[in-house]
Amino acid sequence: MREINGTIYSFGLLDTGIISEVIKNRNDERNALVKLVTGNAMIPCISIWSILELRSKPELYSEFINLFSVIPFCLTKSPHEFFQEELDSYPDPSSIDPFVFTFSMFNKDPQADLSKFMDKLFNNREVRKAEKTWKNKWKKESLDSMLSLKSNFQPKGIWYNADDASRFIDEGVPQFVAGEARNWLKRLLNSNQEFNPHAFPSIKMSFYTVFYRFYAEDRDPEIPDVFDILISSAAPYLDIVITEKFQAEIFKKVRNRDPFLDHVRIENINILRWNHQAG
Repeated sequence: MREINGTIYSFGLLDTGIISEVIKNRNDERNALVKLVTGNAMIPCISIWSILELRSKPELYSEFINLFSVIPFCLTKSPHEFFQEELDSYPDPSSIDPFVFTFSMFNKDPQADLSKFMDKLFNNREVRKAEKTWKNKWKKESLDSMLSLKSNFQPKGIWYNADDASRFIDEGVPQFVAGEARNWLKRLLNSNQEFNPHAFPSIKMSFYTVFYRFYAEDRDPEIPDVFDILISSAAPYLDIVITEKFQAEIFKKVRNRDPFLDHVRIENINILRWNHQAG
């Protein structure tokens, strides 16, 4: 939570499915979200990965721009940005700001015009190239990488359980850091410091999501899973998560297992339906 101009706000992560429902259901979920925002109960937070998904459906993307041009929201950092800041702030990530930019119709900054901001962003040559590469290559590579993980991590017993989830974090997070920041890890160990996986909340959240989606459920990843994993990395830095029921259950299982989500309120689409009915 944060205090802005004397008012305390909660910041709530919306996943792509929830955003789509809000956009499609103009008189129900949309009104409920507006009610939450105007009642100072919550400021929506959206991942750039959700925006990338929406851009593949022009009508939904256009409606997204129209709606979120008139209600405030925060654009969260990418998993890569969170990871870099967790490295820089090690061993205490508590000071990390999860937002890239805040959009509001009352913001006088010209960059805060959502339509112009997105046009400028996605007209950038490098961004367009990255978006195209993501669609044609990186999504498939991410999926293949997840599939390869499954055969490399076996349960202690016959079936995967909660103890295996903790082991997956203890083994997987150091391996990830070693692969992505080998020199950083080498300097840390050479200075006689121990590595603490709990200093990387965004990576932990992504690994927990992988575990409970694929290992515990004994299912193979699909393309939409890639986005859910990327989007979930912001959750430890926010106050509320509103997501589809399956992912909400994953967040609850993680919170029951690991105190790093104790402060996060977990909701599904029903929070918007109940707020609409209450209105």
